Amino acid sequence: MNIINTSCFKHDNKSYVICFGSLKNNVNLAKEIMTTLKCTNEDGSTIDIKLQHRENLIIIEMEKGHSDIINIKTSKQEFKNVVLHFPFENAFEGFNISDYDLTYTLRSTGTYMEDQKDRKELVIRNY
Repeated sequence: MNIINTSCFKHDNKSYVICFGSLKNNVNLAKEIMTTLKCTNEDGSTIDIKLQHRENLIIIEMEKGHSDIINIKTSKQEFKNVVLHFPFENAFEGFNISDYDLTYTLRSTGTYMEDQKDRKELVIRNY
């Protein structure tokens, strides 16, 4: 059974792993994960991390200096070979990549329509 799932991204020379799952109503599980969570590089060396807990999320923040593939371990679960990020430009070599202004929405409540004007849609084609 998966306790948490992960999603990764990079911003301002820091890497983040977002761990999400059924944590909102299970404070004891969240505390256990937070106290036992360790991150290591591929070679097994420990990575210095900062942790935040918000409702169903545990956010792992790492300064630069770690490998692109790490391992995450808690007392409940282990994730091996987590790919943190990769050079996006090289990820889809040979594909046509373009972006477009969003001109439609399935949601029209609040400020969503106005906020949408600042968003783009990314299209990746292999033809």
